[in-house]
Amino acid sequence: MYSRHAAQFDRLIDACMPADQVAILRDIFTNPKATLEHNGAITLKGSLVAPSIQSSRWAVAQHNWDYGSGGASPSQGGGMASVLCREATDFRGNGTTDNTDITIYLPVTPGDDPNVVEGVVIAFFEMNDGTFMAPGYGDDQIGTVRYDINGNATSPKGWGVMDGSDNSKAKGGSALDIATNKRFLRQWASVGDNTSTGGAETDSVTVGSHSGGSVDSAVAIANHGSGTSGATSGDFPHHTHEVDNSATVAAGSGTPQEVASLNHTGNMVLTPTPDAHTHTTPALSHTVTGSSALSHGAVSVDTVPPFIYVACLERLNNSRTGLGL
Repeated sequence: MYSRHAAQFDRLIDACMPADQVAILRDIFTNPKATLEHNGAITLKGSLVAPSIQSSRWAVAQHNWDYGSGGASPSQGGGMASVLCREATDFRGNGTTDNTDITIYLPVTPGDDPNVVEGVVIAFFEMNDGTFMAPGYGDDQIGTVRYDINGNATSPKGWGVMDGSDNSKAKGGSALDIATNKRFLRQWASVGDNTSTGGAETDSVTVGSHSGGSVDSAVAIANHGSGTSGATSGDFPHHTHEVDNSATVAAGSGTPQEVASLNHTGNMVLTPTPDAHTHTTPALSHTVTGSSALSHGAVSVDTVPPFIYVACLERLNNSRTGLGL
């Protein structure tokens, strides 16, 4: 029963029911604070009107979303964000011409920021206190980085490709360029290293020179000086001298030399014993040319590992406050 039906119980008085009994029934069935339970189906043939029961309504954003109180976005501890809108008659955004601007609040989950831009149509509700609220329009925290494999030339609203242009400071980004500068993302060990860069696409490796003594030493061949083998003597059975029958023959040095006497047959009958003599060996000199030292110059080494191209997107501060609109 509903409180507006309380007057209907007066009909029981007209039917001769005692007034005190009618009052009891009225209190039981028309008490707005009483809990009603019903296990069957309820069929409504008319519209249901109540301040706490309503369908959503449509509105068109007149600006980008705006910071709440505190001067910071919701993810950074600021108050609830909002957006200035005009109510529309349908989801296409029609019928806003004669409507005045209204402020619609944008509640988000902790750690997130809203993402509503000018011209977008949103659904909102009117609260019991008369304020307007549109849930469900939160996005990742400003400054969040994500990968995208859709390959779109145009980044989604509130996001920018990290090429230094699409995520420029004028668009609410950091202006970090990891596209043309060919940078990989790496987790810092200290917060002070945030956004600092390092590494290189190629590296130069120098192989040190090697001296002959440490690699393949030069072979040293000693020189041989000149000298004699010393005096030697011996028998020379196949060595003969054709001389006459003289007893002695003067040698070139003036020293007498014994010779063999020949018999009447002309054969040697005495083995000669020559004086000691020497053999002279000339000096030998050997030279090794060239060097065994090895010298290596710098070598360029490619340090880029295998990769695949995707879009690296940055969540922009596309709020009206952040863009200075």
